[in-house]
Amino acid sequence: ALIGLRRVQQQEQLASWLFPWLVVPSLLVFMSALMIPNVTYQVRYTFASLPAFELVLAVGIMSLGKRAKWVCIGAVAALSAYSLMHFYFQEVYDKTDLRGAVAYVRSVETGPTQIAVAGQIELAMPYYGDYPDLEVVLGCGSQAGPRDAIDFSRRIWLVSGRDWNASSQRCLRMLADSYESSERITFPGIELWRLEPRNPGDGSVYE
Repeated sequence: ALIGLRRVQQQEQLASWLFPWLVVPSLLVFMSALMIPNVTYQVRYTFASLPAFELVLAVGIMSLGKRAKWVCIGAVAALSAYSLMHFYFQEVYDKTDLRGAVAYVRSVETGPTQIAVAGQIELAMPYYGDYPDLEVVLGCGSQAGPRDAIDFSRRIWLVSGRDWNASSQRCLRMLADSYESSERITFPGIELWRLEPRNPGDGSVYE
């Protein structure tokens, strides 16, 4: 990559469009994450710069001798395969084990079960929670709240992940008058609460 940057710099026309492509998107994303509340910087947000980086890498590799060129190509391919292996098979990279959280709830419950969802995992929960015995309640922690979707006479589970806006805490506060937490479990990137109704059977709801 360093050799590629030097080679690109020597070609003024190439550098005039490749360097801005390489730097500007990443810089804008980083600055936006600093200035906008409740936005967490993620490397993948700079994906627009990846093709420019690959071009720089290619320029560097192609400027080498024949033997060094193939050594570098092999090294890049090996490192890429190694990274993918870690991403798919190393548990430490399992950032949101929503599948494990759902499996735990289903292993504990024997009948129809309510699950309230908080955080950005709302996008994934309809897929991982697609079981006949699960009643998935989305929007817990939003201003409107899932008032009409919850049966307050029964236990409910709250699952939270990628919760940049603390929506799980808002959800717990909204449910506090009707529920109390009896268990809190963590999975990679996931928090799971078991909430028991304070007055089972009376159908009370929060304000």
